[in-house]
Amino acid sequence: MLILAFDTATSVATSALVRDADVLGERASTPVRVLEDVDALLRESGAEPDDLDALAVGIGPGSFTGVRLGLATARGLALALGLPVAGVSTLAALSAGSPDAVPPIDAKRRELFTTRDGAIACASPTSWTSVPRRPCACSKTSTPWSRSMFAGELAKPASVCLGAFEDGSLVGYMIISRYVDAWHVMNVAVDPEFRRRGIATALLEALFELTDDGGRRGYTLEVRVTNEGAIKLYERLGFRARGIRRGYYTDNREDALIMWRDPSPPEQAGA
Repeated sequence: MLILAFDTATSVATSALVRDADVLGERASTPVRVLEDVDALLRESGAEPDDLDALAVGIGPGSFTGVRLGLATARGLALALGLPVAGVSTLAALSAGSPDAVPPIDAKRRELFTTRDGAIACASPTSWTSVPRRPCACSKTSTPWSRSMFAGELAKPASVCLGAFEDGSLVGYMIISRYVDAWHVMNVAVDPEFRRRGIATALLEALFELTDDGGRRGYTLEVRVTNEGAIKLYERLGFRARGIRRGYYTDNREDALIMWRDPSPPEQAGA
């Protein structure tokens, strides 16, 4: 069965073409370009609109205009092609991609849509107890993120957030963004009292397992050129230096080392 799925409920519209659980292609752009993305997916896969068997569309929560655009697009395609269409909760789709994570969507007005006890909830980012109580950067020279930076990244549909807990308290976390050809590790942090216990390693290994997609995406990150401990950790996990970003860090204009880890070969993926 060939299924076309798309979601325009957030500022980042996503679309994918799936055949029998195998993702043939996916794109991310803006809601107004969803038809362009659909056309590109079909052309890249060598399929025709008449080859489609069903449609799936995100129904929010999210932007009212974005949800309307997606539903209108799905209705038009369904009528024109004679296809069945199913509505899928945007939060449910995000949860399916990261079962152990709490999915957030920007609700504007300094609030987030999320799920609590299986129901949709609207909450302020400041009410989330999972935000670290104090800066816990991977090195003493790192610049802690602000609450607004956390809220902005958590609200992106393409973000994955992992946490490490000790007796119910957050002691480490990782924030990752998904791109077409790579997972970008945006932030890795461990509480100073819990360093050198393998928490950062465990978070990265959990990331590799969670995002194993058959060798389609690699992993990239930036690290301060002076942070030798973190560089050695990343190298042990398969990352290699690929370049330098000059003056990348705003606090002291220090350079960043760009590191890259190749995706698992298809024969190893899922092993």
